[in-house]
Amino acid sequence: MEPVTVVGTGPLAGGRDPGLDWLVAVGASPLWGTMLPDFLGPAGPAWQSLGIDALVLHGRAAEPCALALQAGEGTLHLRRLPLTEGSWSGSLAGGGIREGMPVGTEGLRQHLLEEGWASLPSASAVLLTGPAALRSRLGSLRLRPLLGESQPEHERTVSYLADRGGLGSRLAQLHRIWALAFAGPAGAAQHEAVPPEAEEADEPPFSMLVPLREWLLSFNNRSVYFPRPAREQIYEQFVARNLLSQLESRRQPVHPQSACPAGCPKSCREHQEYRRFDEPVLAFGPQLGVFDLEAVDALARFADALGIDLLEGAGLVAWLMECLESGWLEPVRFGLPGLPRWDPEDLDPLDDSIHNASLAGGLLESLFLGGSAGGEPLVDLRAAALLMGGQAGEAAVYLAAGHNGWQSPSPIWGPDFLVPLALPVRTLLRDRYEHLPPVELGQRAARWLVVELALANLGICPERRRWAHDGGLQQAYARRSGGHGGWEEHHRRLAGLLERELEHVPLPTHRGEETLARSLLLSQLSILPDADLDRWVARMRRDTAEGCRSYLALVRHGVEEYLQLQGS
Repeated sequence: MEPVTVVGTGPLAGGRDPGLDWLVAVGASPLWGTMLPDFLGPAGPAWQSLGIDALVLHGRAAEPCALALQAGEGTLHLRRLPLTEGSWSGSLAGGGIREGMPVGTEGLRQHLLEEGWASLPSASAVLLTGPAALRSRLGSLRLRPLLGESQPEHERTVSYLADRGGLGSRLAQLHRIWALAFAGPAGAAQHEAVPPEAEEADEPPFSMLVPLREWLLSFNNRSVYFPRPAREQIYEQFVARNLLSQLESRRQPVHPQSACPAGCPKSCREHQEYRRFDEPVLAFGPQLGVFDLEAVDALARFADALGIDLLEGAGLVAWLMECLESGWLEPVRFGLPGLPRWDPEDLDPLDDSIHNASLAGGLLESLFLGGSAGGEPLVDLRAAALLMGGQAGEAAVYLAAGHNGWQSPSPIWGPDFLVPLALPVRTLLRDRYEHLPPVELGQRAARWLVVELALANLGICPERRRWAHDGGLQQAYARRSGGHGGWEEHHRRLAGLLERELEHVPLPTHRGEETLARSLLLSQLSILPDADLDRWVARMRRDTAEGCRSYLALVRHGVEEYLQLQGS
């Protein structure tokens, strides 16, 4: 069957709740090797004014182009604009991270406006790819308003942790579509305000980074080898005193009508206005040795312009920075002026953060703008790690699937994010001070997968995970289906189909195995005695690789048991 990519909203769309009107793209990710949903943003009303539920893309355009769909007089009008790599250029030749001019995805948006697309209705939106979509498998999709000024990075509303790397590369390389704009007729209706929920909840910490402490990984996961006092010192001296204090200074008063970082007026308990800052920090902060928020912002803006998924791009850069710092690669290969400063005993949180961020930006530019190290395999973490081999290859941290699929785990220390699953887990599955036997962990991961697929398939904001778990999804689905639920069983079967198609690979590197083994050791030191945990820690001390394989095999057993895959 000819490969297709689908963009659309779900069956719950069309009401007064914009959290149920999310636009989602689905296709086989060239990065991961199986179907992935990409939560694009709350663009449901503009999309629905086209009069369609979904757009199915198949085949390949004769030349790279941008498409615009507009409703009018009972039909759809299609506009096509040929593009070249210069359509992204802006100030890329001068280094977009330094000059602050429109580049990459934003440069492409400006190009569309200059070519006459400013005549589209004011509510128009556009899906954009960046130059990384042509040079790698990491290309992501960016949803932006077509008209008006682009928002600063720290004011943008779409959750970066909802991104799934690869679909931008799929759109650009398979279909040769670099941008997709859409708009209904002028004056298309927008959402009415939704009253805030009546229930109140305790206000969470101002950042989800606050309770993580030493569970927040740093320096390409090298912090798992540090003694506990050293990890606590990194948190107190660099994270708390710098990053968290800067995050808190950006804290905005939370109004119940604007409490969600996804731009939805519904007041979800799971999020507050200021938590949108956390996600670029997880990607481009401690893992790169960057503990200054302005430096993190600069890297996030540049990655956004390049059109790469933040976690995958940052995971690749973190590994390359360790290769440079350890002498496995030479900085001259990337046109860099020096080496990373990664010694926590002699690290200046401002000067060295700016230095490390500058090197990271140079790596991104070299890799994704066709510089001295452009092209395969250095833009592909799994291929590059296998090519380098030895200590360098074993220091890479990634999840693997099939013969070449990979994604970066979230840089939070725990077995949750290392579960072999069709979609990499992006949220904690348990309390940090709770140990779950591996089979039970697998069952929780499978339940998370079912809910994640349901949110994507039904076009629901990914910040509604807790709402979905607490029964909100069941109620909403039942209202739309005439009292018939069934969402969980349907998406359990869908999860099972994805799991059968994907060939899971156990943690492929020593650094990944050590991250898992030492997370259990940390749990042993942090919680009340637990016989099952003690057995696993002892087993992994005797043979880390064998212990990790056995542990993850039982996790997979839990996944398959929940999805009822045994014997099927």
